[in-house]
Amino acid sequence: MKKTAKILASAAVVAAMSAGVLGSFVVPANAATPSPAPEIIGGQKASNPWAFQLATVDRSTGNGQLCTAEALSNSWVLTAKHCVLKDPNDTTSVAAAADIFIVKTNNTADIQDPAKRVFADQVKVWSGGDLALVHVGTSNGLSSYPTIGASYTPKASDAGVIQGYGLRKEGGIPSCPIEPVRADWLYKANVTVQKASTDAYGGTAILVKGVNGIANHGDSGGPLTLASSPNQIIGVTSNGPGNCSSSTTSTVNYTNVTLTAPRAWIKATAGV
Repeated sequence: MKKTAKILASAAVVAAMSAGVLGSFVVPANAATPSPAPEIIGGQKASNPWAFQLATVDRSTGNGQLCTAEALSNSWVLTAKHCVLKDPNDTTSVAAAADIFIVKTNNTADIQDPAKRVFADQVKVWSGGDLALVHVGTSNGLSSYPTIGASYTPKASDAGVIQGYGLRKEGGIPSCPIEPVRADWLYKANVTVQKASTDAYGGTAILVKGVNGIANHGDSGGPLTLASSPNQIIGVTSNGPGNCSSSTTSTVNYTNVTLTAPRAWIKATAGV
């Protein structure tokens, strides 16, 4: 299906997604030195043990993308559906689990170390919007995990926090043919909720506006939390408008995971 706003995943060998999801540059999973991930525009560095890097690579072509994901349990991570699709315009083009891996550190240089890649053994996508769950056979090994927030209806001016490994400066795609700026760590930024909106695949979303930073390519799948509840996820990065100016006050849609349908799907799939 054709999206009208940019999906925020970052392409690897493919120069850009046709519809602009928020992912990031990466190369084949079996390569010795994949490209490091980029980060959020603006904001500040953050440390978060449950915010993972996630890569999807087509071994046959070398094409791929890097996104953000969040660990929900010892074996399941949550991300955006477009992050696990070989073609974001085709929701049936789900990548093989063996072509998806996570890196459990906040240092994007670690994506270059094959020893730190944990490969998936299952991938599930939600038919109702831009969500996916990825299962890994090796325990995520955290002492605690974030939860899905209580049912949330977007309220204008609510204070939120976003996190991700997306570009610090837009670029490297046909619509923005300038050199992108990448960094080496997880970033977070403050945002304000605007209203209910729609994600890249028609699901119910939360529109947020950057205060001191905003999501960009590479931040797809990353979490939105309310500032008052930093360990309760209410949204997952989906899509937004082009941001060639690298404005820190742009807007982005986050799939609302607190509603009945996505919560039920997450519970039935991941048990959390």
